[in-house]
Order: sequence, then structure tokens, then C-alpha cells
Amino acid sequence: MSVELRIPTGGSYALTEQFRELGERVAFPDLNLHKVEMDGMKGYEFKLRNPWYTEFPVSCAEDMEVGINGYAVQKGKIFFVIRDQAVPFKYAKNLYELQWGLGEVAQVRMLDGQLQAVVKEANDVEIKFLLRTAFEGYHLPNNRIEYEFKRNMGVI
Repeated sequence: MSVELRIPTGGSYALTEQFRELGERVAFPDLNLHKVEMDGMKGYEFKLRNPWYTEFPVSCAEDMEVGINGYAVQKGKIFFVIRDQAVPFKYAKNLYELQWGLGEVAQVRMLDGQLQAVVKEANDVEIKFLLRTAFEGYHLPNNRIEYEFKRNMGVI
């Protein structure tokens, strides 16, 4: 069996169709949006397991886009939560000292006020997640790998 890795226009490897189902099972240990509150703001979060095969610094998480039922969650309202430490996702790429372990579950927390009107009992969730490799030995274009997931999620 041969495996073809396709390079999208962004110049990084994308998760191929052959591995999509396995990647989704690994990355999402729970297919629910969980209601949360942080600093008086209400929102939702979902669990995301480290999809890479090793531990790496949180700084390798370069970008994330989340859409719920066609609504694009504001990037400034997305937080990466690991071991109860909530970091605005836009600053995660600066955290070299915080490690995300193999298989470790983090939460992607969204405190976008518009979500209260968007989230339903059943939700179409689209996630685009861009990781940078911890070092250049993998020979990936621009040392990046993109993960794109489409999941149906309930609400707890």
C-alpha cells in the first residue's frame, strides 16, 4: 500500500484521507461541547488530544480556526487550556516552557459571546489546526502540518 501525502497551497502537509478517521479518533476523546465559565464569561470548550506522536512545546501550536454551525469563532476568543492553565491561543506560540505530552488531553475554550445564539443540541464543528514541528528533522514543507477536522458534537 502506498500513501500519498498532499501538500496544500499553504506549503504544509495536510492530514490525508487515509489517516483522517484515525486522526479524528485520536484527537477527539469526547465529541461534546462543554459549557464553561471563565472570568464571568460563558462559553464552550471541547477536548483535544495531542495528535502528534510525541511531546512538544505548546509553542508548536501556531494557529487554530474553529467554526460552529457555519459561524467562525473569533480568534481572539479562543483559549488553549492545558493542566488548568488557560492561555489565549494567539499567545500559545510563545510558550516554549509548557509541554503538551503525547496523548495528553487539552481543552480548546471559546468565550465568544455570539456562541450562545449559535450552539444547538447537535453542532457541526470545523477545526483547522496548524502545528509547527519542534525541530527541522521531519523534512516537512515549512516544518508545518495542518489538521482539518469536521465533527458533529453535542452539548453538555
